[in-house]
Amino acid sequence: MDAHLDKFEIVTLEENAVSRISEWSAKYVHAKNVENQYEADSSKMIQRAITGYCGEYAVQEFLGRNFIDWSIGNSEKYNKADLHSLGIDCGIKTVEYGKFPLVFKKPKSAEFMVIKKSDYEFWLCGWADPQILGQHQCEDLILDPKLRQRGVKTAFYGFEHLIDPFFLKLIYELDLEQI
Repeated sequence: MDAHLDKFEIVTLEENAVSRISEWSAKYVHAKNVENQYEADSSKMIQRAITGYCGEYAVQEFLGRNFIDWSIGNSEKYNKADLHSLGIDCGIKTVEYGKFPLVFKKPKSAEFMVIKKSDYEFWLCGWADPQILGQHQCEDLILDPKLRQRGVKTAFYGFEHLIDPFFLKLIYELDLEQI
């Protein structure tokens, strides 16, 4: 990952944004604890929610467009790509520094990769289409044995194949000009 740092866009979040996301994450986890798929690992859910939504917030800041849905409800209702509301079929995968982003083994949409370097600093790495995601994945890089055993997700390692973050911004800006 570090070898590609010169291609990454660095976004630093303000303390009040991270605090807002932390408070929201506690409410989110409380609501999600009633869903069966969250029962097994609720202890890590708050940290995962904070990491994920801070990554989304960093992309939102970079694009200069609000897309995060702050409502909370049944997961089935929210099973869409993170950038869906902007008309872009692309999710956002945020991972702590030193870990690999987890993606579906058979990806259906593009994913924008973000690395959480610290509580406030996020590296926007770029995005990969489903073909690239499928070609550069490895289950052995999943740290959690329970998650590995479920067999649904895998770890993405092909950072050298990511499309520059600025292309996502350009695609979005070009789409706006056509409206």
